[in-house]
Amino acid sequence: RMTSSATLGELAGELARARALVLLLDYDGTLVPFADVPEHATPDRALVVLLARLAARPATAVHVVSGRARDTLEHWLGALPIWLHAEHGYWSRSPGGVWHGAPAQDLEWRARARPILEDFVGRTAGARLEDKSTSMAWHYRLVEPEFGRYQVDELRRTLRERLADEPVELLDGE
Repeated sequence: RMTSSATLGELAGELARARALVLLLDYDGTLVPFADVPEHATPDRALVVLLARLAARPATAVHVVSGRARDTLEHWLGALPIWLHAEHGYWSRSPGGVWHGAPAQDLEWRARARPILEDFVGRTAGARLEDKSTSMAWHYRLVEPEFGRYQVDELRRTLRERLADEPVELLDGE
């Protein structure tokens, strides 16, 4: 549902009057539209300028939160004086700072999950696997929609079955 321009105007007025702000901004689907190929969702110049202007506002901390890998966020937004949070907050860094991760996780499940995900990529035209430091994402935006929904259900069932004893959480998302 779209927010009305009147409501946005009221919100902008409240934000402008605030003495201090902490802005938590989601990347995909909020700052940039979803892209069929995730790597194509690069920030345009207008977004970079907007984030820089927000960060230059006195007593304002700008945080960009994303499911993307830290190297991608660093490449796209690392020169800005903003906080970055990659892989849904697993990795974070202050403006110009060093990346810090959450406590170490048991990642042995990846060796069991990878062949399953690669098999589904291989038999699903348009699907791809994105490998991150603590997770894996099976993308299927370019798959024929009905077949994609079928494959997602099958993949979910297969992963739950084969990784039942692993410290893994399956997340659906855009």
